[in-house]
Amino acid sequence: MKQKPKSSIESEINQSCARLHNFKEPFAWSAICLFNSGKIVEGETQIYFKKEKPVLTDEEIISQLNKSGSDFLKKSNSVLPICMKLIVKLFEVNSKVENCLDPSLLRLNPFENGTDISIVKNLQNFHDTTRKIPFTSSYSHLYINLHSLDLHKCKAKRAVRNLSIKVKILDSDQDINAPGLKLIYNTHGLQGGDTLCDQYVTPVQYHNKRPDLYDSIKVKIPINLNSKYHVVFSYYHVICKGKGKKKKKKKKKK
Repeated sequence: MKQKPKSSIESEINQSCARLHNFKEPFAWSAICLFNSGKIVEGETQIYFKKEKPVLTDEEIISQLNKSGSDFLKKSNSVLPICMKLIVKLFEVNSKVENCLDPSLLRLNPFENGTDISIVKNLQNFHDTTRKIPFTSSYSHLYINLHSLDLHKCKAKRAVRNLSIKVKILDSDQDINAPGLKLIYNTHGLQGGDTLCDQYVTPVQYHNKRPDLYDSIKVKIPINLNSKYHVVFSYYHVICKGKGKKKKKKKKKK
């Protein structure tokens, strides 16, 4: 087998990244115990990641963890050679927390400038409607939870199996391919990036016609909301290989 020159490999990598940069593929999963005897586990925890096929359902993952115990991921033969440390710290009720973001990702004072800081994000609480609690703030958010996708009966020229969904918000149907409105919270923008983005793209599960999805999309509802605003779902079959160059046919001389 002939080895490709370095320049050719770099060119293929650059072309693939330019074409597929919006798509990502999950390759591992993990689980940790946050509660022990009804109390939150404080301190440092090492998280091991297990390589697994993406066809596992939530019930199958829970069943594996229950059967194998808490050290299942660490002792498994398919554990990846990577480890992440998670530090859980509890704050007192009246303690002052710096570098904090509210549920709309707005900065709360005091907040330091810079990128090398630890950010604390406040989660949105959904109170029990039966309890009478005074509200001190107001948020207008839409939550879109994607659970599964089934296109195995889709009639197409080629097999539909590398599936992804693009979600965006539009306020007009004049151009369905127009960029979405910047109303979707950017989950990767907490360290200095844009808080809101114009679309959300679900990860691709390789060669899976019926993927289970775990995406939760948070949308900021504008104040001037009207009947023209709508959510657009676009379904994609991601082709990994680029189009090859067509070979020119040589004319035969008579």
